[in-house]
Amino acid sequence: MKGLLQVLYGGLLLCILLTCAGCGQSNKKDAKLDKISELEQMKYDNISQKLDLLCSKAQSAHTDLDLQAIYTELSQIEYDYNPNGMGERAQQKCQELKERLAVLQASPSSLLPSSQTAPTYTVASESTSFSGKGLISRRHMKVDAVKRYPYYFKAQDQLRISLTPHGSALVSLFDINHQKRLKQWHVQGTLEEQVTMPSDGIYMIELRPDGGELIADIALSYEGVDNDKRPRISERTVSCKQGDFLAEATESVRVLPVFKEPKKVGLRGNLKSFFSGKSRALISVPVPAGSDAILYSLRISTNEKTAPSDGKFADNLSLASKQIKLLGIKVYEKRTISSSVIDRLLFNTRPAREEDAFCNMYILTDATQAKKFQDETASSGHYKYDVEQSQMGTQSCNGELKPKGRKTIYLGFENERMRYDNYIWLEVASLAHTKEYSRPVYFIR
Repeated sequence: MKGLLQVLYGGLLLCILLTCAGCGQSNKKDAKLDKISELEQMKYDNISQKLDLLCSKAQSAHTDLDLQAIYTELSQIEYDYNPNGMGERAQQKCQELKERLAVLQASPSSLLPSSQTAPTYTVASESTSFSGKGLISRRHMKVDAVKRYPYYFKAQDQLRISLTPHGSALVSLFDINHQKRLKQWHVQGTLEEQVTMPSDGIYMIELRPDGGELIADIALSYEGVDNDKRPRISERTVSCKQGDFLAEATESVRVLPVFKEPKKVGLRGNLKSFFSGKSRALISVPVPAGSDAILYSLRISTNEKTAPSDGKFADNLSLASKQIKLLGIKVYEKRTISSSVIDRLLFNTRPAREEDAFCNMYILTDATQAKKFQDETASSGHYKYDVEQSQMGTQSCNGELKPKGRKTIYLGFENERMRYDNYIWLEVASLAHTKEYSRPVYFIR
């Protein structure tokens, strides 16, 4: 009986082990299939939420103008994805989202429940009688940045602009084909304007707050010379130069590597350093002119092999800064990079750590102290270093270097371990305030 129980117990244990092993393999397979970069996941979530919100708005819309505003917003959404490095399931879900957007844009009325019908449009003003097709209608709209509304009109189409800003606003009408501004209004009360289009082509109405954020009611509509449907307009943003047509400046971060390649040094264990090599090393970091911040990535290992991530710190910082802009986080505060942005950049670019690899890192105050450290003519109690920035027993990490007016920062590394060698990879990048210029490009689908 006892032997039988042992056999049964052993069989049960074997089944549990096999099940766990199978689960582990299954989890690894799932992770590979669902692999997607942080940026692509962010884009996917953003577009999914927009489409869900538009569907909800369409089903609760009260007027035809409200529906047309939703259709216009839908037509301006663009989505694509980069399949490189994506898992099979991740690619599939991104493709499904892309197809869903294409179906909705091809047939906007599919946003509506089957019991609802697509809208017809009639707009009436208190001051002027005007029948036409609605383009957009928004009440209590927050305007904290430039808003642009591109449309295609035929010659002699009548465009009507109705705007009531609670504040001051600049309204401009642009002829996109000829790249010129046709009209501009400085609005502080109510604007009611009717404009005859001079020729066939793409036109754009621009609403710009004048002196800070404002709340506005806006309605755009038109009466066509015929009943033909006007083509839809798509938009994409391209880089440009200052002074180009519709160019807008945005504050951005320029990331430049301080070293062409990572600085690599070996630190011998204390016992080995008696015979060959040194347990200390010094790296000089020049401070580039115009730097707003200097960030470093320090990788410490007991293995001298190069890792795939080495040499990519500046590129990773650039990518992280673009992700931050995508989230709409303010990059600059009073012309300096905000501390919250630096924290996010460092969090997103942390190097991998090895538990048994660590050393001391000293930020030395000047060249004299650096020479003492390098020559090992004094113990750590006799040369001067910046206590706030230095780290004792640090593992792989990243952080910010503060020059405090110095043109060169001296970093001293020390291996206090007796037997084991350490290897150091140091990358440093300079962050500077810059302005990037971009402009919208409009085209018929």
